[in-house]
Amino acid sequence: MAIIQPQSPKAQRELLQRGSQGMLYGERGAISRAAPVVQEALRLEIQAQKKRMMLRGFYLFATALVVFSITIFFLSKTSDVGKQVITGAKAPVKTDQPTLMFVEAPKTEDPRKTLDYASTPQEFVNRATVNGVRLGGRGTRAIINGALYHVGDVVAPEMGLVFVGHDPDGEYLLFRDASSRTIFLRVYKESEAS
Repeated sequence: MAIIQPQSPKAQRELLQRGSQGMLYGERGAISRAAPVVQEALRLEIQAQKKRMMLRGFYLFATALVVFSITIFFLSKTSDVGKQVITGAKAPVKTDQPTLMFVEAPKTEDPRKTLDYASTPQEFVNRATVNGVRLGGRGTRAIINGALYHVGDVVAPEMGLVFVGHDPDGEYLLFRDASSRTIFLRVYKESEAS
């Protein structure tokens, strides 16, 4: 029996189809060409290889389809943004119901409680709020109702109320009205002291 060694897979197939006698040396060793079992095994191997190739093709196609779908999705989302950037136009917003807006009624204070409507200097001082005090000699300063006053400043010109300083303990601020009467304003109220 002659030993045949074909050069390529195509030549090997031709030998199998012709039914030539002899041995074929391939990757798996010597194979008898005359054996029908070997031919059936080769046919099944070729079928399995075709199935693997089809499965790989299907996976590649599915992967490409998913990548393409994701790309189209993001392009459609970003195209609206791109149009807005390029044209400056915004997409119209659809609303089913009109927008409700809540408007608070303005709160008005009782005019009798504001400083502007204080009828007497004592009433003005009672309604005043002390926001801060710096004690000490001629540099005494007080922030009253959000305004800074030094010793000698007029606090309420219509009443002639002047800031004159503080008591020695620093517990009260002192004011003088137009009639030279001294009015005391406690710096720390009872609730703030505790």
